[in-house]
Amino acid sequence: MHRTIVILLALFLASNLAAQQSAKSKSKDRYREKDMPSRVDVDAAIDQYGTLRALAEQQLRPTTFALSQAMLQSNTSAPVASRCFAYSMLAGYETTARYQSKVSSLHGMLRGMPIMLSFTPADSVFYPFAALYAILETGKNLLPSGYQLTQQQLVLEQAFRQNGLREAFISHSKKAATDISQLVLDYARADGHARLAGYPAYQPENAAGTWSASNTPPVEPYWAYLRPFLLDAAQQIANPAPAGYDPNPSSPFRALAQEAYDISKTMVPEQYAVAYFWACDQAAGTRQGVSRIPPAGRWMNIAGLVCEQQRVPMINALKVQTMLALSMADATIACWEEKYRVKRIRPQTAINQMIDANWRPVLPAPACPAGADLQSATSAAAAEILSRTLGDNIPLADNTEAAFGVPVRQYPTIRLAAEEAAWSGLYGGIAYRDDVLAGQQTGKKAAQLLLQRWPVGQ
Repeated sequence: MHRTIVILLALFLASNLAAQQSAKSKSKDRYREKDMPSRVDVDAAIDQYGTLRALAEQQLRPTTFALSQAMLQSNTSAPVASRCFAYSMLAGYETTARYQSKVSSLHGMLRGMPIMLSFTPADSVFYPFAALYAILETGKNLLPSGYQLTQQQLVLEQAFRQNGLREAFISHSKKAATDISQLVLDYARADGHARLAGYPAYQPENAAGTWSASNTPPVEPYWAYLRPFLLDAAQQIANPAPAGYDPNPSSPFRALAQEAYDISKTMVPEQYAVAYFWACDQAAGTRQGVSRIPPAGRWMNIAGLVCEQQRVPMINALKVQTMLALSMADATIACWEEKYRVKRIRPQTAINQMIDANWRPVLPAPACPAGADLQSATSAAAAEILSRTLGDNIPLADNTEAAFGVPVRQYPTIRLAAEEAAWSGLYGGIAYRDDVLAGQQTGKKAAQLLLQRWPVGQ
């Protein structure tokens, strides 16, 4: 009997406690509902975020193109341009990785890269704006004419402010971007670039068939001494030795020079158009119809055009363009190592010596030896990265240099555009056939190495 009473009492207490908990739960739910923003406020916040996110996607290409414009003002060489893009895009990417959990840092993948941290609280940073700001901040500190990017930063900031990004978010995002940018700049200072100016002046060899600088100082003869981003050494993706100089009419080298000469004598308008379109002739000045932007800048803008066309989300677009910039930087180091190791004579000199003393190429030759062609290398790297990440059958309309009178060219796929770019040097009379093929292999290998090592799931 006593046991029955105890059980009944326990059941009564349990029932009463459950009723109280239910009442408290309902009270809490009503409390939460009272504190929850209205549906109108939630919709407004979603709309505003969508607007800001779309703005960031729209601003990515103008941000990277601003780097190219600053490079034109200081006549930045192709190797220096590739380095600037690599570190600038890395700053934008690492800023995103710090404040977006879906993005993995490249610490542990890139040679010698430290952990990139900012202690600005994550809930006070709008990472798309911060990433764009970091790109400009890094470029501003790497380029001689980088001060011009301050104006682009102000334009960027004002665009986000006008679209509703609150001042607190702007301020904290700029602080986070500057923190990451400074760490990337510290990383850049350790790559050996600062020591290049201390090396002795380049002394060309006098041996027959070797390249020698004319009246123009050689372009970055010690560039191969820089620390690559992924390569263990510049020669890791080196090509087999090219055909050596030999004026004998039956030699492989003489055949390469003869081919370059013969092409120049049978050029059709389309081949001239290809040569000028991809020329990267920094001496062109204001001459209309001739490309001036370095290869890395050209392909960064093309990547931006494709991402816009395909409506690629900001995170993915930034990832793709960072991959592209890093692979082009390593391909450039590998190309420059080969050029100054082999010291191959340019076609004009070889043709003047062996075939026609009065011959002149369509394009002025760069102030560096022949060998693995840089346009071919950067184009092959771009084709590999963009096709593997965005798709093979994407058409392209390249209007990168319309402002300089360079007409827009249409391509069915990115790979076909890259293939045309590679052969532009042969049409221009500044590269041999095997230079083009070697450059393509260098760029492809650099891109494939990056794709193999990129964080899993990214």
